[in-house]
Amino acid sequence: MGRLATLAALLLLLVAAGSTAAATIAVEHSLDGGKTYVPAGAITLSTTRKGATAVLDRSALSAEQQAALATLVAADGALYRLRLPASGVAAAFPARCLAAAATPGGLQLDVLEGGHVAAISVAAPCRRATSAPPASAPALPASQELGVRLPAAAPDVLPLLAAAAPGAAGAAGLGVPLEAGADAGAQAAGAGQQQQQQQQGGTAGAADGKGAAGKKPEEEKTWLQKNWMLVAPLGFILLNILGNGMGAQQQQQQQQRPGGGGAPVRVAARR
Repeated sequence: MGRLATLAALLLLLVAAGSTAAATIAVEHSLDGGKTYVPAGAITLSTTRKGATAVLDRSALSAEQQAALATLVAADGALYRLRLPASGVAAAFPARCLAAAATPGGLQLDVLEGGHVAAISVAAPCRRATSAPPASAPALPASQELGVRLPAAAPDVLPLLAAAAPGAAGAAGLGVPLEAGADAGAQAAGAGQQQQQQQQGGTAGAADGKGAAGKKPEEEKTWLQKNWMLVAPLGFILLNILGNGMGAQQQQQQQQRPGGGGAPVRVAARR
């Protein structure tokens, strides 16, 4: 019995989850420029978790109303007006566009969460008339499918918080105290700033390297180029010593030659 009760409860939950919520919304229209409104039919709005559908069931028009509608369509610039009296939502569009609006999906409902209608508008294209308007009112279908536009799902904020501060998001998800999460988030932010500074430093170093690479590298000087001021005096002294030695040797050679360097010979004068 216990298993059967559990299975029955699960079936009820599945049926409730897949059930369709339907609502009937009264519609009124004006055929005299908004002075008075008369019933135009009812919209059956069915919403599920997967989407929503809407059907407009029109009320039959009397002969007087058909004549008023034909006059409205034939008038240049006249507006056809719709309203939902329960919610106060209203719409107005050129009466010449009524034939386009009466096609499947020609009218569209903007539905909020919970099945609340926020707006009704014309979704079918309606160009400016280039010829004379029709003399009779367009044939309106007794039943028409409407387009339904639901609000887009909001983005999930938790992944963004986790990407911005992993420590804070992890603390919120794992039940860690907020102080610890804040400290972790601050540490993560500090690490990010340090990494950014390192990247900036690397970029500056690369730029300096490129500037240095653009210059011609200096050639390394030899030992003689570095110490020429010491070698030059030694060279002068060596040249002086060599010059003095060569001069003394030449003088000695001249003295050793015959008749060279002796006393002058006197020649006796003849008498």
